[in-house]
Amino acid sequence: MELVQAFVFSFAATLLFGVGMYAPRRSLLLGALFGALGYGVYLWLSPLLGEMGAMFFGTLAVSLSGEIAARVFGFPSIVFIFPGVIPLVPGVGLYQTILTFVEGDTLSALSIGVETVLIAAIMAMTIGVSNVAVRVLAAKIRKRKRPTET
Repeated sequence: MELVQAFVFSFAATLLFGVGMYAPRRSLLLGALFGALGYGVYLWLSPLLGEMGAMFFGTLAVSLSGEIAARVFGFPSIVFIFPGVIPLVPGVGLYQTILTFVEGDTLSALSIGVETVLIAAIMAMTIGVSNVAVRVLAAKIRKRKRPTET
């Protein structure tokens, strides 16, 4: 039940974020679905792979689905990916870093901060690698479909 509730809340948050960022209307529901899917993957894999591994696969789910949808519907991929990763952004880690630093626990603040930066880096690299992978794959598919000249 908790997974269903998280799916619904992340869907709503992504949808509202897309509306706030003036995403095209035709992309709102699909982008929200991708955000909920990515967060669901993250929650499902988190106990198995830890936070960083789950974040990788959650972001991969959002970015690959966003890249594919962008090519199918003719939108830039950022229209789907940017709102879709919002449920995954490590805002709690940033908050905890500042809170523990203000409380005077510098070592814990440093530990949480480094982990948060690593998570953000994993997300950025995953989005970049999936973008390149889909572009290369799309180019190969276009090349195959193109009739050969004789």
